[in-house]
Amino acid sequence: MMLRKITTILVIALVISSCQEAEKEAEAKTLPDLTEEEKKKFAGKGKEAVEDLAGTLGSQLKLAMANGGPVEAVKVCKNVAQPLTESVSAKREGIAIGRTSLKVRNPKNKPDETDRKILESWQSSKDGGQGIPDFEVVRLDQETVRFYKPIVLQEVCLNCHGSNEKLQPELKTLLDEFYPADQARDYQVGDLRGVFRVDMDRDLID
Repeated sequence: MMLRKITTILVIALVISSCQEAEKEAEAKTLPDLTEEEKKKFAGKGKEAVEDLAGTLGSQLKLAMANGGPVEAVKVCKNVAQPLTESVSAKREGIAIGRTSLKVRNPKNKPDETDRKILESWQSSKDGGQGIPDFEVVRLDQETVRFYKPIVLQEVCLNCHGSNEKLQPELKTLLDEFYPADQARDYQVGDLRGVFRVDMDRDLID
């Protein structure tokens, strides 16, 4: 009896979630497009936020690599990346920044439907030889605009995101401990690792 109730609750929750997503998609289709000037302004603010986060986080990781190699870098990423991301958002009114990917390491960074569409579109463009766009600006709803910037894998990133067989044994053990559901391995230089995502209030440029 209890199992049946739990199953019913889960089904209802899924139905509600599906309805909410459908409502959001319907609303998005009726929204007026952003003008090129608006896109340019939102892109400027999005890039500033991304550069702030990428610069701050990059400095922390470079220092960790210099002091203890990939193992130390993973420890720093585990303990520092999320708080740093939140601090960058907190100091910019009307802005929330994050990272996501089709293959996440931290499940907290899993993509939503809009993220997935952008990531799949960019991956398809890369696979087709058209390359990866520099950025994209989309309107989510009446109040929110989202900016995307690609994260392209660099040589140094292979230390923690490269071939699983070539990762240091100690590093693999640590990754398995920190991220049991880790998907972010077996990349190659130039791959689309993921995206920076910046949500901005619609009235931010008014």
